Amino acid sequence: MNLMVGGLLVMLFACAGAPAPVSPRPPTPEPNAAAPIVSEPSAELERMSVEWMEAMIRHDRTRLESLMAPEYVLRNWDDSKQVRDRTAWLDALFNHLKIEKWEQKAIAAQVYGDVGVVTSKYIWIGSFDGKGFDSRGYLTDIFVRGPAGWRVVSRTSGGIPGSKLIDGTVSVW
Repeated sequence: MNLMVGGLLVMLFACAGAPAPVSPRPPTPEPNAAAPIVSEPSAELERMSVEWMEAMIRHDRTRLESLMAPEYVLRNWDDSKQVRDRTAWLDALFNHLKIEKWEQKAIAAQVYGDVGVVTSKYIWIGSFDGKGFDSRGYLTDIFVRGPAGWRVVSRTSGGIPGSKLIDGTVSVW
């Protein structure tokens, strides 16, 4: 009997170190591990950015004025060019610009409370007062949410070095 109890004890100690068999089950996925979820405000700002540029192409003044805040300004990324306010931007569009091609890609929005930041890259070709341009670069648009909803208050534009800009200069660092 002692031999039998001893054998059982040896078996118990030998098995105690081995993991118990468990039926396999798939690992529990971490929340949001597959892909980031785009919030509704971010998606709305991306859509509005596209709508804004479509209104520019169509020369839809009513839509442009509803999307652009009265305090809107256009800046160059390094402040090397004159800042244009909304009035000057609209004047340039309706009286001086001829747009042959506009393409906006890689549009991404982030929302920080009542402020939204939309970044993108662009290609646009056309002429300004008869002088041709062929520009590629990056945009950062700032939207603010107010009683009238989201409106763009600022755009910062940066042409890729070598791009022929709207004012006829070539973009450099």
